[in-house]
Parts: sequence; C-alpha cells; structure tokens
Amino acid sequence: MTVLLPDTLEEAIAMLEHYGGDAVPMAGGTDLLVLWPMRVDMHDKLYMDISQLRELRQIIVMLWGPTMLGVLATIVAVVVRT
Repeated sequence: MTVLLPDTLEEAIAMLEHYGGDAVPMAGGTDLLVLWPMRVDMHDKLYMDISQLRELRQIIVMLWGPTMLGVLATIVAVVVRT
C-alpha cells in the first residue's frame, strides 16, 4: 500500500491528476482497516489521505439559503458554528 499525503487541496488535486484517478481518497480509513485481512485486492492500491486538508472542513452559513458543509466538517464543528 502506498499513501499520498497532500498538504493542500491544490496539491491533492495535482496528485489526482498525476495518477490518473488511480489514487483513492480517504479521510479515516476505518473501513479499510476492518476489511484489510479479507480484501487482498486492496493491498496494492494507491491511497490519498485527505484528513488534514483544512479546506475540506469549511462550514459556510448563509443568511438566506442553505448551510454548506465541507466533506470533512464534523458534527461538533457544525453545532458550534451554527
């Protein structure tokens, strides 16, 4: 298993473009670890850890309209922010 560790969203996008979609983004990996012994086909994949990308934690509260959540926004951050 190879894991890419981008520091910024721009770097992550560049890595995805470079590897032609072969990199699998992940933000926690719990499912991966649970299934690891049974899923030998997953061992040789290229993974990208996006858990540290702060741009994906955004919470945007609109005065009129929907609240927009980044894919890494936590429920605690949503409750505190809204």
